[in-house]
Amino acid sequence: MQNGIVTLRGRLAWAHDFNPDRSIAPTFQSLPGASFVVNGAAQAPDSALTTASAEWQWTNGWSAAATFEGEFSNVTQSYAGKGAIRYAW
Repeated sequence: MQNGIVTLRGRLAWAHDFNPDRSIAPTFQSLPGASFVVNGAAQAPDSALTTASAEWQWTNGWSAAATFEGEFSNVTQSYAGKGAIRYAW
C-alpha cells in the first residue's frame, strides 16, 4: 500500500476442558438429608479457537480494522466479528 501500512494477524489455539462433568450434588445446611443433583450444559472436551484480523493505517491519521473470532468443536460453533474506524492526530 503506497500511502499506509496493512497489518495482518492470525491465531489458532486448542482448548481442552479437563473437567467435563457438569453435575453437582448440593445440600442445604439447615436440611442435611435433602440433597439433589443439578446438571449443567454439556461442554465439548476439545475445541479450536481462531482469530483473523486486518488493519489498514493511512498516513493521514485514519485507520480501519476488521476482526473475526471463532470457536469450533463437535458440540458448538461460535462466530464473532467486529470492525473499527479510528482517527488519531
